[in-house]
Amino acid sequence: MNDQKWNKISTILDTLLTLSKEKRTNYLDTHFADQPDLISEVKEYLQSIEQSEKEGFLDNNLEDHAALFQDLGSVHLPGASLKDSIIGKKVGPYKIESELGAGGMGSVYKANRHDGQFNQTVAIKFINARGFSDAVVERFRMEQEILANLNHPNIATLFDGGFTEEGFPYLIMEYVQGLPIDEFCQKHQLSVSERLALFKKVLAAIKHAHSNLIIHRDLKPSNILIDEEQNLKVLDFGIAKTLSIKEDQDPELTQSGERVWTPSYAAPEQILERPSRIQTDIYGLGALLYSILTNTTPFDFTNKSLHEVEAMILKENPRPLAAGFESKNENQNTQETLQGDLESIVQKALRKEPEERYDSAGEFLEDIERFEQNLPVAAVNGSFQYKSRKFLRRNRRAIAISLTMLISAISFGTYHFYEISAERNRANLEAKKATQVTDYIIDLFALANPEKNQNDTLTVFNLLDLGLDKINDLEGQPELQLGFLAAIGDAYYRVGDWDRSGQIHIAADSFANEIYPENHFEVLKTSINRTKTYINDRNYNAALEYAEKAYRISEAYFPDNWYLKASALNNVGQALNYLNPDSAENYLLESIDLLEQNNARLDRILNSKNYLGINYRTRQEFEKAEAVYLDILESIKISESLNLTGIKSVTDNNLGYLYSRKKEYKKAEFHYREAQSYMVDIYGEAHPRSLILANNIRGILFLQNKLEEAKMHTLKQIEIIKNHYGELHWRTASEISSLGNSYLVSGEPQKSYQHYSRSFQIYDEVLGENHPWTIVALINEELSALLIENGSVQTRFDTAYDKLEQLISNGNFSTSAYSNLNASLNRFREYSTSDISEELDRINDLLSQDSES
Repeated sequence: MNDQKWNKISTILDTLLTLSKEKRTNYLDTHFADQPDLISEVKEYLQSIEQSEKEGFLDNNLEDHAALFQDLGSVHLPGASLKDSIIGKKVGPYKIESELGAGGMGSVYKANRHDGQFNQTVAIKFINARGFSDAVVERFRMEQEILANLNHPNIATLFDGGFTEEGFPYLIMEYVQGLPIDEFCQKHQLSVSERLALFKKVLAAIKHAHSNLIIHRDLKPSNILIDEEQNLKVLDFGIAKTLSIKEDQDPELTQSGERVWTPSYAAPEQILERPSRIQTDIYGLGALLYSILTNTTPFDFTNKSLHEVEAMILKENPRPLAAGFESKNENQNTQETLQGDLESIVQKALRKEPEERYDSAGEFLEDIERFEQNLPVAAVNGSFQYKSRKFLRRNRRAIAISLTMLISAISFGTYHFYEISAERNRANLEAKKATQVTDYIIDLFALANPEKNQNDTLTVFNLLDLGLDKINDLEGQPELQLGFLAAIGDAYYRVGDWDRSGQIHIAADSFANEIYPENHFEVLKTSINRTKTYINDRNYNAALEYAEKAYRISEAYFPDNWYLKASALNNVGQALNYLNPDSAENYLLESIDLLEQNNARLDRILNSKNYLGINYRTRQEFEKAEAVYLDILESIKISESLNLTGIKSVTDNNLGYLYSRKKEYKKAEFHYREAQSYMVDIYGEAHPRSLILANNIRGILFLQNKLEEAKMHTLKQIEIIKNHYGELHWRTASEISSLGNSYLVSGEPQKSYQHYSRSFQIYDEVLGENHPWTIVALINEELSALLIENGSVQTRFDTAYDKLEQLISNGNFSTSAYSNLNASLNRFREYSTSDISEELDRINDLLSQDSES
């Protein structure tokens, strides 16, 4: 066959492959009725291609390569009759049985081994006799190199390859016996969600290829085969290109005379013969997803010439997904699913400009998963109106009844019961009024989540205060009121007003207990929230009381609700971690088992494991704790589904604390800094979570004797806090006190006294003279005064001591104040430049008496 005739056949084949199988014969009869020989040859090639698309390359391990390659080299393979020469030949232990198909780059043969030792099926691919140019040989060599570098369960494996003595390149690959992905979906009548599940496997495979600097360049249904067990393999990286190869190094590999793409799935830059990149595969993936979902292609190339096909790809927009479905007369529900966000995802992947598509297969995958979870997708510009609609859609039923699902829009790595309880539908509320409240509250809380909105959260406090006023409008609808309170309380927590959050949750629980019996669902929910409040306040006895109450209610009245039970178990375990850690482990393990058995979201499972790590650390089982934390980080590292930044930050912080306990300070500092960087990204520098981590970094700097670095770190934090909260704020006072600590440790008592004194003044003005934190600040001031003035300030110290004694005797000395004062005593005892042991002993004795009582 001469080149001119082959070029004509190749052009016809390119056009036929864009048509449905039913229309191919009609096209040939219409356009080439006077050329029966040409039609016959085209049909023969077309039959080979169709057969190749139905079969592929898959099976087990290949044995005895050397013998096979030696015999392959001895087989005579004349350029014009490869097929006739090789079928039936015994090559080493393999007998080549049949041609699987002929593609644009080569012919593929099925070979079997039956020698009494192994039963093995492989696929062997040879270059076709036509177009036997140096460029084609080079591309085939590249395919061997490319496939050898890919090791993924969803990519067909290359076993080996080489050249025969006549110069025929060959590859030996897995033999895959399955259907193209689009045919598999049609045969089994898969739902949209099932089709997306398969497509996510393709995305994972291509993501792996891209991570190895390899792009496929010919993604289409026939290159993705699926067997009856739904094992999926991406085939034919024969036209793939390594991203490390520059286009000017292999110019022949992109010449139009050797087209290496399929029109229905080709990106505009391929038509224009521009360099391929990752976004070229993103386009192919978008076209593939279109085909999987609609059983057709993005463009209708019916009766179009190759020139017209190219013009459509370059200039016209793809058909909407629903339009493709309309022609198939599919059901209305499926057609509606293909509109909206899923449409936006596909169209983003199919944009003409590569830079407007997804940046990576991983980003594409993440948007698919966000769609599946009814979360806002990146393919749609995220206005508040859009995010609100998404929130309402994924929670419509629950919001319209009780508003309890509002918490899911602002949750961050902690347990919430709102998303799961079918029992919430027992309330019979007016849907219209509930929806009106929902419209208001969704916009309100979308702003209140720093993970979604990283702009100025100060304005959120005003919005939340306005939200509290709305509760009066819901009089007579207690479940709506309680849902409102729960959501607002949690929103206050997210933006850093933990005190206000606790007050609201406690008020909500008291309200629920006034109007409902203990076995009511609302009492269970408010008990869980109240438990979290007490844990945050380190009031672990009260936390345990309400955690056990919630567990008791869930066991007695909601035994089938595994999620509520897991939540209650986790809360009991958290409280016991600080009261009786030996008994906490079983509760935490049972909670984790329940979550894993019921395929709970990964972030919830990892969150529970963090508390298990705390349990082991508290019991000084450091190796167990370290193993748990490292396992969490590894799970986050390999996860491609959720944004687990918050849990990573918490886990790094826990690891930092663990390593500080083990005196591995460098490791501790590394993980503390990792934790803070992630937390700052989410919440900003001035959020309480970020400030706590900054405090941990300062502590670990002290332990490494990096005193000057610790001072500079503290000065920076003071400026951050002042700029955000103002000079007269207890957080500013706390940070100034920390700077006093730095000067005390570095042996500068005068400067220490100055900062302790300023800290006390702020506490006194902001919290009042009898607040526990004010008294602690006063004690710090007077102890530091003793260091620089000796006995001349004894009377002032005695006055401070009397105030502390009165506060303790009245039962008003909080756990956090006790902890801070105890740390101060230890610090003064270790770093004092004068003898103040008598005063330290007096305070210590007072605290010991309080502890015993």
